[in-house]
Amino acid sequence: MNEIARRDVQSPAVDDLERFEGMLLDQLAEAGLPTDGVLVDLPEREQALASFGGALRRLPVEARGRAGPARSGGG
Repeated sequence: MNEIARRDVQSPAVDDLERFEGMLLDQLAEAGLPTDGVLVDLPEREQALASFGGALRRLPVEARGRAGPARSGGG
């Protein structure tokens, strides 16, 4: 599928990723920070996003409730 056709059928999540990328890179540039090579290419992020749903479906609901920030044992 060519790039134009691919963009016509891309998911709203990919649109969100592209908007986020633009905002993030703009903020880095405005701060005088480098923007080249800061983010992995969009296809790699699309793959991560696509595989996330499958991984989440395999995680039992009760285990999802235990997911959270790591806790310090120092009380």
